[in-house]
Amino acid sequence: MIARGARASRKRFAGILDRFNHLSAVVTPGRELWTVHEVASVRLRLNLRRNLDAINRAHQMIEWCRMLSSEQDAAPNLFRFLNHALNLLDEGNLARAAGVYPRLLSDAGIMPTLGNCVHCRRSLADGLKGSLISGKGFVCVNCTRPTRWISPDAIRVLQGEWCEDTEVADEVETTLSHWLQGELGRPLKVIRI
Repeated sequence: MIARGARASRKRFAGILDRFNHLSAVVTPGRELWTVHEVASVRLRLNLRRNLDAINRAHQMIEWCRMLSSEQDAAPNLFRFLNHALNLLDEGNLARAAGVYPRLLSDAGIMPTLGNCVHCRRSLADGLKGSLISGKGFVCVNCTRPTRWISPDAIRVLQGEWCEDTEVADEVETTLSHWLQGELGRPLKVIRI
């Protein structure tokens, strides 16, 4: 989309065309670009901009959504998950926002199955340690020697539980970012180490 005169117009756009803002817009389609005529704020998320870790996680989530969808297709679930996560980041809930990653992958159809080891079929419910291996899924310690183990807390978040710990949130983000890159065969531009 293009917003002609957005930088100069205080009346039409009032400086709200910025990252992380949830907006409502009046647009008209064009051959290549749509034209933005009017914009109203739904939620500005000003608190998110005060925390560098929140900004970093928000950028990571937005990049994930770009990689998991195409510009031509509507992705209402991705938008809903991302919008919820950005609201959590704006409220200061950085750990809880990381719970969106498994939902984004599930919606895209590339979330790994986490019930059993893909080789020996032993259950993760037994407290089994292991790692996610691109193209395969979860592989236990008995079947491989991964460089990075997934903690039981991170596995619970990957299986849909709430994330309340920042270190676990970072582990979930890192683990699934590596998984996503392997599955799509493209590197992420924004990645936390």
